[in-house]
Amino acid sequence: MHKPLLSAALALVVVLLASCGGQEQQQVQHGSAARTAGAVGVAADVDADYEYLVQQLYLGYFGRPADPAGLAYFTHAYRAAHAPTTVGELLGAYGTNAAVRDLVDAFAASEESKRLYPVCQTTCYDSQWIFALYQGLFSRDPDLPGYQFWADALNLHGATRANVLLSVLAGAQGTDADLAARKVRIAMQFTRALDATGQRAAYDGHLANAIARALMQSVPGMADDTAVQSNIDATIGRLADLAAGKFDEVAAGTRRILLLASPERLADNGARLAALAGAMSSDLNGLRPDGPAWSVDVAGAAASIGAIRAQLKGYDGAILVGRVAVPTAADAPFLDVYRLPDCPAFEMDDSGHVFNATAPRSADPRCRNGLVISVLRGTSSAAESGEVANKLDQMIAYHRGSKVANAGWAQRFRLIEAGWFGGPAAQWGDQSAKWAGIGLYPASAISYLNDGTSVQRRDAFLDCIGHDNEMCVANLHGAPDFLQFEGPGTPDVFYSSDSTDWQASSLTSQFVKAKYIELASCSTQNFLFENSVGTTLLMRGNALLTRGTTDVTLVTSAYEEDIIKNDYALLQNGSTFAQASYGRLEGSPVSLQGDPYITMRPVPTGPQPKLVIDGKHQNGGALTVPIVMPDAVGGASAKRVVTFSNRGDADLHVRIDSIFAVTGVGYDTPQGQFEYGYNAQFETDLQENFSDGRVLLWPDFPLEQNGGAMPVTLKPGQSVAITYRLSVRTGPDGKPKRPGLYNGQLTVTSDDPGSARVYLAVQGRVR
Repeated sequence: MHKPLLSAALALVVVLLASCGGQEQQQVQHGSAARTAGAVGVAADVDADYEYLVQQLYLGYFGRPADPAGLAYFTHAYRAAHAPTTVGELLGAYGTNAAVRDLVDAFAASEESKRLYPVCQTTCYDSQWIFALYQGLFSRDPDLPGYQFWADALNLHGATRANVLLSVLAGAQGTDADLAARKVRIAMQFTRALDATGQRAAYDGHLANAIARALMQSVPGMADDTAVQSNIDATIGRLADLAAGKFDEVAAGTRRILLLASPERLADNGARLAALAGAMSSDLNGLRPDGPAWSVDVAGAAASIGAIRAQLKGYDGAILVGRVAVPTAADAPFLDVYRLPDCPAFEMDDSGHVFNATAPRSADPRCRNGLVISVLRGTSSAAESGEVANKLDQMIAYHRGSKVANAGWAQRFRLIEAGWFGGPAAQWGDQSAKWAGIGLYPASAISYLNDGTSVQRRDAFLDCIGHDNEMCVANLHGAPDFLQFEGPGTPDVFYSSDSTDWQASSLTSQFVKAKYIELASCSTQNFLFENSVGTTLLMRGNALLTRGTTDVTLVTSAYEEDIIKNDYALLQNGSTFAQASYGRLEGSPVSLQGDPYITMRPVPTGPQPKLVIDGKHQNGGALTVPIVMPDAVGGASAKRVVTFSNRGDADLHVRIDSIFAVTGVGYDTPQGQFEYGYNAQFETDLQENFSDGRVLLWPDFPLEQNGGAMPVTLKPGQSVAITYRLSVRTGPDGKPKRPGLYNGQLTVTSDDPGSARVYLAVQGRVR
C-alpha cells in the first residue's frame, strides 16, 4: 500500500512526538472532554465514545465542528468498524484495518474536502492543504521544516492526507496540543448546542460551514468560557437568521448638506441660496420614500481654514459658493482638509498650505469617507456675482422639477480620446465593452472617438458639449486654462506633433448644453486660476457639474473602467453623483464643481434587489458600516466571514472588494512607511462560498485590475460568504511584531438603491 520507508518514517515521527508528551497529553484531554464540552449533554444519536475523535477529524479535514448528522453517522460507523478512540491508535489501525481506512479516507474524498483543498494533479505540489490543516488545528502556519517534511511525504513518498492528519494530531505538543484540544471541546460544545437550540437544520451548506470555520479560527481570542459561549450563541443565531432569511432594516437616518457662501455671495445671492436649500431638500427627500431624510442649510463662510473646518463638522456634504478660502497643496486646491474635517493628520501653515497630502492614508477612520465637497465660483472675481446667480437659478429650477429637467437632456454618452501618450497601447481606445451589464445607456447611445486630427478631435468635443448630451468626457492633456488635443503621433513618443490648444477663455456665453462634463487631464479642475477650464465649462451654459483633476496627474485606461463600473453603474438606479462618488475623492486630485446632488435616472420601481450584509439591510444609499474582527492573539490570525445576501425580489448585481484600501496599526501609523513584512495585514481568503453550492476558487474568480472587485450576481434568496483575515507577522519568538489596533476598508457597490455604495470599515486588534 504505502512505501515501507514512508510508513517507518511516519511511525518514527509519531513515536518521537509521543515521547515528548504529545499523544499522552491528547489522551488526557480526551478523558476530560465530556466534562468540559459545556452544560449540554451529547445527543442521543451520537456514540459518546467516538464524539471526540470524530470532532478531531472534522477540525483536521475541514477546520470546522461536525454537523449533528455527520457526527451521529461517523461515531456509529467507527463503532461498527471496531475502531480505536484515539488518533494515535487510529493511525496504527489505518494501515491494518480496511474498514477504518475507508472511513478516514472518506473525509479526504468528500466533496467538501475536494472543494476546499483540491488534490493536485501531475505537476503541481500539494501544499495548500498542509497550511489549512495547521490553521484548522493550531491557528498558525507550519514552520518551514514541518511543512517541507509533510509536503514531501504527500508529493514524493505516497503518503495520504490521512497519514499526515493523524500523525500531526497524534504528535501535537505543548501549546499546539492545548489549542487543538480546546478547539475540539468547543466544537463539541457547538454541535451539542445546535441540538439543544433546535437549530440542526441551520448548520447546512457552504455558507454555514464557512461561518463555523471562522468561529474555530477565532478560538485563540476567546478569553474564557463566557466568551466561548457568547461566540457560540452568536454564531448559531447568525446561522439561524441566515437559514430563515431573517434580517434587520437599518434606518436610513439623516443627511445634512451645507451651502457655505463667501460673505459677498451671501450678501448678493442670499435669497437664491435659501431657495436652493428648499428646492434641493425637497427633491432629495422625494427620491426614495425609505431613504435618508435630507436637510440643507445656508451659512456664511468663516475667514480661516480652521474655522471653516469647524463649520463643516457634522455635515455629509457641502457646496462652497464664491471665493471661500480653500486649503492648497503645490499650488492646487486640496479639498481633503474640508472633506475630512475631523482628521487630525493634516499638517499646514497659517495660509492653509498642506505639507502632507498623504494624510488620508492614515489608519485613523476619521481620515477617510468624509464629506462630498463641491465648488461653485465664477470664472473671475468681476464676473462671479452674475455667473453664480445664473447658475443658482439653474440649480433651483432643476431641483424643483428634476424628473422633467432630466428629460431635457438626451441620454447619450460620448468620450473623445485626444491624447497620444506614446501610441495606441497607452490610450483608452473604445471602452464600450466595459459597459456590459450597466443600463445607464443603450449601446447605441455610447460612443468613443479615437481617430482624426487634433482639430477634428477638438471639434468633436466642442460638438458634444454644444448639444444636449448628458455626458461628455475627454481624455487629453491640459492645464488650468487650456486643453491640448492631439492626433496620431510617433509610436513610443509621448507627445504627438499634431497638437491643438483650446483656450477656455474662447468659450462663448451659454455655449455649453451638456449636463455633465468630465475631463481626464492635468489641472483643468484647478478653480484657483481665473478662467479655469472646469469653471468656464460650468458657467458658460447649462452644465450642472464638471469633474476633473486639480493638479498634474497620470490617468490610465483603468480609470475609465473604474468610473464606469463603480460610479456610472450607480447612477442608473437613482443615485446622485454625490452618492456615487462618496468616499472616492479622498486622497485624490479629482474634484467637483457645480451640483453633485443631481441624478441621471429615477429610482427604479417594481421588484427590487435588496443587499443584506451580515443580516442587516442599509438604507442610506452611501455610507460606512463597521465590521469588527475577532482579536488575533499570540501570532494566530483571525478570520471574519461576511455574508452578502439578496433578500429582495429581483436579481442583485453586487461588486465586493477583495483588496483593502487602507490598513495599518494605530492612529499614528504613516501609511507611506507601511511595510508588508512587519505589520499585520488584512487579506481576503481566495475562496468564496455560495448558497447554491457554486464555489469559485482563485485564480478562476475574475478579480479586476483596479480595486480588486469581485462581481457577483445573486438571485433572490441567494447568498455569498467572503472570508476576511487579519494575518499576523511574527518574530523569531513567535510573538506579533507589531501588536495594536488595525483598520482596513473595503468597498461594496450594488444596484440596490438603498445600499448603492457601502464601505466596510474593518477593525481588528493584534495582541
